[in-house]
Amino acid sequence: MQIAMSSLGCRVVSTLACRTTHGSLAVLPRQSTRSVPHRALTTKHGREAVGGGGLPLFRARQSANVVAHRGLRLAAPQAKSPPIAGSNMSSGDPLGAPDSSSKVPIPTTAMSARGAFRAAAGEESTVDSVGLLRALRFMYPQHPHRSMVELRDEMREKLGDDPVTFSQFKATHDDLQTNIDKRIWPIAAATTLIGSAVGVIIPAMPMLAQTLDIGPAEFGMVIGCLALTKLIGNVPSSNAADKHGRKSVLVNGLVVMAVSNAIIGLSTGIEGLLFGRLLTGVGVAMFVTSSALYSTDVSNVLNRARTLAPIGIAFSAGATLGPAIGGVLTSAIGISNTFYLVGATFGALAIVLNHTLTETLKVRIERKYTGYFSATVHELSEWRALLQNPKIRSTVLFNMMYWIAFSGCQMTMLPLILMDDKFGLGPAGIGMVFMGSSLVNVICAQPAAQLADRFGKPQVFLPAGFLVASSYFLFPMANNLTEAGLVLGAAAVGNAMLGSAPTAHVADNATPEARSKALALLRSSGDVGMLIGSSSAGILAGFLSSKGAAMEYNAMLFGAATAVFVAREVAARREKRW
Repeated sequence: MQIAMSSLGCRVVSTLACRTTHGSLAVLPRQSTRSVPHRALTTKHGREAVGGGGLPLFRARQSANVVAHRGLRLAAPQAKSPPIAGSNMSSGDPLGAPDSSSKVPIPTTAMSARGAFRAAAGEESTVDSVGLLRALRFMYPQHPHRSMVELRDEMREKLGDDPVTFSQFKATHDDLQTNIDKRIWPIAAATTLIGSAVGVIIPAMPMLAQTLDIGPAEFGMVIGCLALTKLIGNVPSSNAADKHGRKSVLVNGLVVMAVSNAIIGLSTGIEGLLFGRLLTGVGVAMFVTSSALYSTDVSNVLNRARTLAPIGIAFSAGATLGPAIGGVLTSAIGISNTFYLVGATFGALAIVLNHTLTETLKVRIERKYTGYFSATVHELSEWRALLQNPKIRSTVLFNMMYWIAFSGCQMTMLPLILMDDKFGLGPAGIGMVFMGSSLVNVICAQPAAQLADRFGKPQVFLPAGFLVASSYFLFPMANNLTEAGLVLGAAAVGNAMLGSAPTAHVADNATPEARSKALALLRSSGDVGMLIGSSSAGILAGFLSSKGAAMEYNAMLFGAATAVFVAREVAARREKRW
């Protein structure tokens, strides 16, 4: 089909009738789309192309729903396709809304609020629910459809069922975009103390391993075993958070971590150290699962990354002071007493949060499968359905590769290299290095979250991934602390960019009912990466007799994974455009 129009913008249109493989294209009644940019109009699987002489040519594939130019709408018969796993989209409606009565193309570039509202309203001055959803899709074509449906519903809760004017639309949109729910701040405050407690452990753990005469391979097992029980605990923690509420699981997770740190303080060999770390993994799974769900409960697609960012910032702020405090405490009161103090901090925090937090779970979900084994099998079947969504699948794989690099390089090899003769740092020096990395994370996390919310979460994966990979690769080549500090600072910037973006991206692409499962899947991929990364880095360091070489191999692996992720994103964008 070809439609020729005057390059001077004349509205007189001559059409040449033709047929697709599914039937003839029909010229439908005129509807105003004057605010939709000419170059931005696309179909679901097709693209508008401009030929020679300024003549616009429309290419429509078999599955294309609509092609529009100014006042003319052309509709082709819909080819049915199965719904996306974990999605509420209907294959018969390009907007995915069951109440949508008209079908329009979605631009590939974002429109302003006024332009989007005008394009959705047409000749009218107000929009209904369908027009409200259409306006949001015009403004945020990079965001998943299901997230726009949720955002439309939130706006409806504030505006009611009456037709919406532009001023109402703009005011409500800006409020949802800029304001962060106040219920997130108690979680952020608690996470600050947790970050401090974890930071205290950072310089104490390698010193404890040295005291117990544990080598690099065994130290890697100690670091990685936490990920094993955290991985096992993700499924029951997710189910418990849906059944009993976020608050209950969060508080009990802190109690478990209090007990586990006391056990580590009492350990006199690697067996007790491993058991304490395994128990810590259970508590971490409970806390991280419930806090992430709590945060997504009080956020929307426009501010989700910025709502999650305060938790990361709070943890980093606590971890900024924690290593320095831990170095001083380890030297002053001993390693065992340091772990006792950390356990007591977790216990006191559990008591405070139990009296201050409010529950955010609106509807408690009763799971059909109550036994751990049957629940796990059922969970894996749901994960398989979620992984059919290419956006969730690619993000989960990228997250796993990131944690392989982070746990192998930052958590396992870095403290051991800093203790070697090349740098010769003690507990206080190691604490200062990690404090500097946490400080960079505090500074960069919120700007990185704003970029992710504005331009899309996958857009930050590319620079962040290559920055982290190149920094970890270059660190073993540093000749002094100044060079090492610069390289680790760059790695901290990349880590800050990847702090909340993967979680927010998966939450955006999952339905509310499947969101807890999707986030559990993402966390489990990180736990698998942590287990593989820390264990393999320790084994590789022993095999190569070089901690630096082990760090470089992990960095190269993550760099390759980032390149693959970017290549897939580019291919998906090209397929979507054409």
